[in-house]
Amino acid sequence: MAQVEQDTPARGGLSLFKVAGIRLRLDYTWFIVFALVLFALSAGYLPRTFPGQDPQTYWLAGLVATLLLLLTVGVLMRVAYFGVAPIGQAPGSVSGRGEGNARR
Repeated sequence: MAQVEQDTPARGGLSLFKVAGIRLRLDYTWFIVFALVLFALSAGYLPRTFPGQDPQTYWLAGLVATLLLLLTVGVLMRVAYFGVAPIGQAPGSVSGRGEGNARR
């Protein structure tokens, strides 16, 4: 049976763009994680670790660190998925035999 790639709207997330035929989307829970990590770094960790700086410096450093952290985690998750995906099986494709994106 031929594989058919479905181009469905993002379920529970914000669809960003496609790269090499792979749709990238951001789940809504990432916004919550982003806010929590940003606050923890900017209001807690950075002021205690590097005292005497302006509050804007802490928030800017926290913003950059949070963006880098979540970008890295997102890329690693995508790379890890491709490491365990069945050969020839693209994310979001349907094989017709009950395999593919099913949890094991």
